[in-house]
Amino acid sequence: MRAASLAAAAPLAAAILLASPETPYRYVRPVQGSPGWNKLDLPDEVLDACRPGLPDARIVDGAGRDVPYAFEPESSDDSHRYAIENLETQARVETSGSIDRGGAPGFADAVTFEIEGSDFLKPVRIEASPNGMDWRDVARGSIYATKDVRMLTIPVPETDRRYLRFHLDDRNGDPVRPTAVVLRSRGADSTAAETERPVEVSPLPPEEPGVSRYAAALPAANLGIRALRFAAGDPAFSRRIRVWQRVLFRDEVLRRLLAEGVVAKSAGGAGASDRAGALPLAGADGRSLEIEVENLDSPPLDALRVAAIVRPVRIRFFAADGATLALRYGSPGVSAPRYDLGRALAGSSPATFAQAALGPVATMAAEPRAEAGPPRVALADAAKWTSRRAIVLPGSGGVAYLDFYDFPDPRALRIADAAGGQVSYLVERGAHEHARTVRFAERQDGTRTVARVDLPAHPESIVAVELASAGPDYFTRRVAVGEEQRDARGVTGVRRLGEAQWARLPGDPPPRVRLPIARPQPGTAALVVEIENGDNAPVKLAGATVFASAVRIDFAFRTGDRLFLLSGNPDAAAPHYDLELLAGTILESPAAAATLRDAETAAPERSPLPAWFWAAVVGAGALLLFQLSRTLRAAA
Repeated sequence: MRAASLAAAAPLAAAILLASPETPYRYVRPVQGSPGWNKLDLPDEVLDACRPGLPDARIVDGAGRDVPYAFEPESSDDSHRYAIENLETQARVETSGSIDRGGAPGFADAVTFEIEGSDFLKPVRIEASPNGMDWRDVARGSIYATKDVRMLTIPVPETDRRYLRFHLDDRNGDPVRPTAVVLRSRGADSTAAETERPVEVSPLPPEEPGVSRYAAALPAANLGIRALRFAAGDPAFSRRIRVWQRVLFRDEVLRRLLAEGVVAKSAGGAGASDRAGALPLAGADGRSLEIEVENLDSPPLDALRVAAIVRPVRIRFFAADGATLALRYGSPGVSAPRYDLGRALAGSSPATFAQAALGPVATMAAEPRAEAGPPRVALADAAKWTSRRAIVLPGSGGVAYLDFYDFPDPRALRIADAAGGQVSYLVERGAHEHARTVRFAERQDGTRTVARVDLPAHPESIVAVELASAGPDYFTRRVAVGEEQRDARGVTGVRRLGEAQWARLPGDPPPRVRLPIARPQPGTAALVVEIENGDNAPVKLAGATVFASAVRIDFAFRTGDRLFLLSGNPDAAAPHYDLELLAGTILESPAAAATLRDAETAAPERSPLPAWFWAAVVGAGALLLFQLSRTLRAAA
């Protein structure tokens, strides 16, 4: 049967699917293709209606049976798999490992981890070295895996370094152990199918000095974004940029770092990479991103513009002769399919694929009704919450957040409106780091540079220390950081919290080193930094910065709301909200900071005194009067 026959039969397939009461999909579209191997580009409206990672997309025949498909790889990709060396875990800090690519390894632009398991989210830092000794950061990002989604690739600026080293952040979860690393190199024609799509950006309120924040609205979810291109009216700039996406993970919101790097525009107008002004990106499966631009002491970029470099999301499948096919998508709960077609096509692929197309949309179920979060239900134990603080809401928008450094468990809180109704919230952990410049005292102890770094309040929230050097012009040093252990006699030792390699090559600007650390104990006043110089000139410090990680709660509010934060209930447990209703609003809407007024502490309730107490008081008074009367008569 020819393509025209398939196209003519497609409405019949849609009718069959629409009549099936078991299908949980919201949409169906007939697939118009040819017998044999086909390829199909998924348009924005299909990508946008699917869940992250497209687990709810199916091609089915007229009987509702699955037709296996595979996502199309880039034809020019050249991948190499490497065994991991020096794999080790520092408990509650990080898991690290390295690879040796051998001589003349060629350029690579992406790192993919092979990891078992499906319940983790790990920030990743990747370093590169020409000799295995002098390391330099080349990329930061995050990998994660849930039941249906696996995002295990970190894009990197093209590098031909022989050695790569990775660090997986384990401070907020159990460690995972990669089994191998795959590096991808793209050929010269790999960008042929890429297009640029404008991204709408709007400023967000700043959270720390010297950093501009923007909300970025993508044209659709699940786009095949390869990079973000940044442009501005400034004649020249060089800024460090971080791109974040918030995801719902284990019933909490986690802020996932998609990419971090320096984007530059030279005085002649050229960028600092092969894609002028572009930052490589992978795994952006939502519609909303957050962008941070590190300005330091420079003014914010003038008229920032952002474009997404997008590659079509394309699937391949085989259409049997005479088959009527349809695409079903948009399901809230179906699991991702497990087809073997991708592995089969990777081994041997047909020379050509016919171009398939989609017919008009048929809606299988009504659109879910938009909700401003779950309904507000009155607190059943309102009297047990002994502390109440009024929340000062943002002047606009519908989503707000509160940051905490000192609450032991923010789930033991409630937000209530003036009528006592609960306002649902999501807990957001990690990645909201606030930098604080701190004082330090430096001394030389034999071959070591030793510095005492003062800490601000709530030291248990400190997650990293960053040091700046004033010399020498080039060096490579091992740096360790710890906290003093004390007892009644004084300092008894130093507990190691973290370490890193610090290097400066000839001609490099003064470098900074970031040391991720295990969290200090409450009450720690200072950290101890030790730099082993050996027989070399000592490293001199020029500055110290600590990064404190806040725990954030996000909530939706309504115009005219008067909201209060309740705490002080010793019997409180984590609340159970309908998070699916709340997550859509929270994840896709920019949040603004709310603040708290002073606490209104409720006075403890006093039970009425028993009747016998008052009878005793009256009796004691009468006895006292009787004795006083006798005394006065005797004296007369």
